[in-house]
Amino acid sequence: MREKDGMVMKFAQAEQKNIELVDKLQKAEAAMKEFTTEKENLTTYLHALRADKQKLKELLEKRVCLLLISLLYCVSIKNKSMRCFVITLPKLV
Repeated sequence: MREKDGMVMKFAQAEQKNIELVDKLQKAEAAMKEFTTEKENLTTYLHALRADKQKLKELLEKRVCLLLISLLYCVSIKNKSMRCFVITLPKLV
Protein backbone atom coordinates (compact mmCIF):
# COMPACT_ATOMS: atom_id res chain seq x y z
CA MET A 1 0.00 0.00 0.00
CA ARG A 2 2.84 2.39 0.81
CA GLU A 3 4.37 1.71 -2.56
CA LYS A 4 1.11 2.57 -4.26
CA ASP A 5 0.76 5.81 -2.24
CA GLY A 6 4.34 6.73 -3.13
CA MET A 7 3.63 6.17 -6.81
CA VAL A 8 0.46 8.26 -6.59
CA MET A 9 2.42 11.07 -4.88
CA LYS A 10 5.16 10.95 -7.53
CA PHE A 11 2.55 11.05 -10.29
CA ALA A 12 0.77 13.99 -8.62
CA GLN A 13 4.07 15.88 -8.24
CA ALA A 14 5.03 15.17 -11.84
CA GLU A 15 1.60 16.30 -13.01
CA GLN A 16 1.88 19.50 -10.95
CA LYS A 17 5.31 20.18 -12.42
CA ASN A 18 3.94 19.53 -15.91
CA ILE A 19 1.09 22.01 -15.32
CA GLU A 20 3.56 24.64 -14.10
CA LEU A 21 5.80 24.11 -17.14
CA VAL A 22 2.84 24.35 -19.52
CA ASP A 23 1.81 27.60 -17.80
CA LYS A 24 5.35 29.01 -18.13
CA LEU A 25 5.43 27.96 -21.79
CA GLN A 26 2.13 29.73 -22.49
CA LYS A 27 3.37 32.88 -20.77
CA ALA A 28 6.63 32.76 -22.74
CA GLU A 29 4.73 32.31 -26.02
CA ALA A 30 2.45 35.24 -25.18
CA ALA A 31 5.46 37.41 -24.36
CA MET A 32 7.17 36.35 -27.59
CA LYS A 33 4.06 37.23 -29.59
CA GLU A 34 3.89 40.62 -27.88
CA PHE A 35 7.58 41.28 -28.60
CA THR A 36 7.11 40.25 -32.22
CA THR A 37 4.21 42.68 -32.59
CA GLU A 38 6.26 45.44 -30.96
CA LYS A 39 9.18 44.69 -33.29
CA GLU A 40 6.91 44.91 -36.34
CA ASN A 41 5.48 48.22 -35.11
CA LEU A 42 8.96 49.62 -34.50
CA THR A 43 10.15 48.42 -37.91
CA THR A 44 7.23 50.19 -39.58
CA TYR A 45 7.97 53.33 -37.58
CA LEU A 46 11.65 53.13 -38.54
CA HIS A 47 10.78 52.89 -42.24
CA ALA A 48 8.54 55.95 -41.90
CA LEU A 49 11.33 57.85 -40.16
CA ARG A 50 13.79 56.94 -42.91
CA ALA A 51 11.33 58.17 -45.55
CA ASP A 52 10.84 61.42 -43.62
CA LYS A 53 14.60 61.80 -43.29
CA GLN A 54 15.02 61.43 -47.05
CA LYS A 55 12.30 64.01 -47.74
CA LEU A 56 13.89 66.44 -45.29
CA LYS A 57 17.30 65.88 -46.83
CA GLU A 58 15.97 66.66 -50.31
CA LEU A 59 14.15 69.74 -49.06
CA LEU A 60 17.27 70.96 -47.25
CA GLU A 61 19.37 70.46 -50.37
CA LYS A 62 16.88 72.54 -52.38
CA ARG A 63 16.88 75.29 -49.75
CA VAL A 64 20.68 75.38 -49.63
CA CYS A 65 20.76 75.59 -53.40
CA LEU A 66 18.31 78.50 -53.39
CA LEU A 67 20.32 80.27 -50.70
CA LEU A 68 23.50 79.88 -52.73
CA ILE A 69 21.75 81.20 -55.82
CA SER A 70 20.47 84.19 -53.86
CA LEU A 71 23.95 84.83 -52.50
CA LEU A 72 25.46 84.64 -55.98
CA TYR A 73 22.82 87.00 -57.29
CA CYS A 74 23.52 89.51 -54.52
CA VAL A 75 27.26 89.30 -55.18
CA SER A 76 26.72 89.72 -58.91
CA ILE A 77 24.67 92.88 -58.32
CA LYS A 78 27.37 94.37 -56.10
CA ASN A 79 30.19 93.26 -58.34
CA LYS A 80 29.17 94.18 -61.88
CA SER A 81 32.05 92.24 -63.38
CA MET A 82 30.19 88.99 -62.52
CA ARG A 83 27.17 89.61 -64.68
CA CYS A 84 27.15 86.43 -66.73
CA PHE A 85 26.55 83.08 -65.10
CA VAL A 86 24.01 80.37 -65.82
CA ILE A 87 22.04 78.77 -63.00
CA THR A 88 19.47 76.00 -63.25
CA LEU A 89 16.85 76.33 -60.53
CA PRO A 90 15.57 73.16 -58.93
CA LYS A 91 11.86 72.44 -58.95
CA LEU A 92 10.23 73.15 -55.63
CA VAL A 93 7.63 70.75 -54.32
